[in-house]
Amino acid sequence: LSILFIDKTGTITKGKFDPQMFLSGSVSPYRHMSEIPNPLADILAFVLRASTSSIVNPDGHIVGGNASDKAMLKFLDSERLLDRSYAHVQVEKTFVFNSLRKYSAAQVRLTR
Repeated sequence: LSILFIDKTGTITKGKFDPQMFLSGSVSPYRHMSEIPNPLADILAFVLRASTSSIVNPDGHIVGGNASDKAMLKFLDSERLLDRSYAHVQVEKTFVFNSLRKYSAAQVRLTR
């Protein structure tokens, strides 16, 4: 997996964004973070934390950012939500959210 795209678009039916599943590049569905194998889970956790304007306090509370940012972070398990060891993941490219494109993206590489 060299590029991971995350769609942060809200849902019409509930009026709020609530991620229900992660679909990997190999089209494997994962309903919970605990089901995702490493190192994919580490990459996903890094990208979710790095692509949000929300901040995670040391006690695990998600502060700031918009509702979509918070919803994406809530998909993470508590271990990965609080993990601060980004040393093994290197960001190679980033694509900032653009209202014309309707997505943001990051290309990352494992360094270990």
